[in-house]
Amino acid sequence: MPDSQILVLAGVLVAIELISTIVLKASIRHEYDRKLEELKSEIRRREQAAVVAELLAEWISNPNPDAQHCKTLNRLTWEAKLWLPEALVKDLCRTLVLAPGRKNVIELIVDVRRVLVGKPDSVTAADIIVFTPKN
Repeated sequence: MPDSQILVLAGVLVAIELISTIVLKASIRHEYDRKLEELKSEIRRREQAAVVAELLAEWISNPNPDAQHCKTLNRLTWEAKLWLPEALVKDLCRTLVLAPGRKNVIELIVDVRRVLVGKPDSVTAADIIVFTPKN
């Protein structure tokens, strides 16, 4: 094999190795980016769940809220209403104003869970515990 062919072949091999390295790095970066987005999405879901849980816990814990408590309830309600689907916003409002035919807190938690999980699962109202003070 002449020297020129060897040089061309060596150049082709170097180019193939370089391209393979670039493709591999891009593939790894894509996988890391995808995992990072999944993690960010999970964190966002947990934060949203925390808002609803705090709102409902605050609401049931104080039937006669003072000004500060009202401020907290308003903030939490408005935060939840920014991302909850329309039907859940309406259910939440009916519950918070004690409207006839409203859902109870447990039913709301199960519905919000379904939204956050992204699919129906086997968790029902019977699986949710509510602690109440003993008199």
